[in-house]
Amino acid sequence: MFSFLKYFDNNIKNNYEGLTDASGNTNSTKTDISGNVAIKKTEDSKKDDSKKDDSKKDDSKKTSDSINELGKAIFNKSTIILVILFLAIYFIVYFILGFFLNKGGESTNFQTKVSRTFDIFILVAVLIVIGLFTYSYSDKEKEEVFKDLLNNTKEFIDKPSSIFVTGFIIIALYVILFLFRIPMSRETKPFFVYFIESLAWIIFLIIAFVDFFKYVLGISITDMLSKLMNPKKDKKKDKKEDKKEETPAPKPIDTNEVFNISNNLYTYEDAQAICGSYGAKLATYDQIENSYKNGAEWCNYGWSDGQMAFFPTQKATWTELQKFPKHKNDCGRPGVNGGYIHNPNVKFGVNCYGKKPKASPQDLSKLNNQGKSLFPKSETDVKLDKKVEFWKQNGDKMLKLNSFNNVKWSEF
Repeated sequence: MFSFLKYFDNNIKNNYEGLTDASGNTNSTKTDISGNVAIKKTEDSKKDDSKKDDSKKDDSKKTSDSINELGKAIFNKSTIILVILFLAIYFIVYFILGFFLNKGGESTNFQTKVSRTFDIFILVAVLIVIGLFTYSYSDKEKEEVFKDLLNNTKEFIDKPSSIFVTGFIIIALYVILFLFRIPMSRETKPFFVYFIESLAWIIFLIIAFVDFFKYVLGISITDMLSKLMNPKKDKKKDKKEDKKEETPAPKPIDTNEVFNISNNLYTYEDAQAICGSYGAKLATYDQIENSYKNGAEWCNYGWSDGQMAFFPTQKATWTELQKFPKHKNDCGRPGVNGGYIHNPNVKFGVNCYGKKPKASPQDLSKLNNQGKSLFPKSETDVKLDKKVEFWKQNGDKMLKLNSFNNVKWSEF
């Protein structure tokens, strides 16, 4: 039968390949009994057919290779050993539980005892695992473990195959319980088995609920929950990203400032040259005012830009000076004192604006000795200080003190 069909098929193919007819015609087309035109096969179409046949052969070869590899992966030596080991354990447990659980009328009580013993054994094992985890991991490592567990759970729930995997686990659980003759009645069922069973069904229902909203209503519950649990973090991240994008390049810090040259020996023309020697310029009123607002003060006129002479005084200093009648007007009034000087040859100090030179040891010593003194000492004060210092050094040699009376040296 098959040889006849093959012969018939070859005759049909020959009709399409442009063979000569009884009259010797070699047209590229032939007509059948009904008058239908059959088109001759070209070389390109033959090549396409051969390519299709080759691709089919390749696909079939790949399929057979994959089946062979799967068979080798499943039916290897280690897999067979594991199966034999499982069957051995199963038969041992099966016969042992069957021997002890089939006790006639006392079976229920005995099964309950076995279940409770099983629960205690599992509880002790769980407590040991928790204890090892608590003492073996640091707080940071524990936090990472819980984060990974949460992320893996979310990923598992989001997978379309998770509901089938969970269903297979539930079925496998019942099969194992049946094979090992685990008592399943309400009175005798182990609590651990009840817990695992309930947990599996709860996970199955949660996944079904999530999948219904995700694939039917187009709403991802897991994404909504993650946003509700961490709304501030997401906003902070967005704000930080926006700031990173919007923050311009930092501006260079301006280290220029107003500094005063105190000795009053310079004309206005000298003052311009002196500031130039420091790579600076004469300070303007606005620059001096800004320095005043930042706490600057010096009781000394200084030539400034525009043939002005200024010095700043803080209000706290002015208030203290009012306590000394001889010095209450030494530093003018609070604010920026001074103004335009008509004569440019008057001798003042200088107010420059630029990078202030570093302090010399003498400058630092003078600053430390001055302390909180509000005004310079007069010549009389300086002479008195020198005399005090002299008697401090020579008092024990030149000064003689009397006792309080004939009985004691001091009153106290």
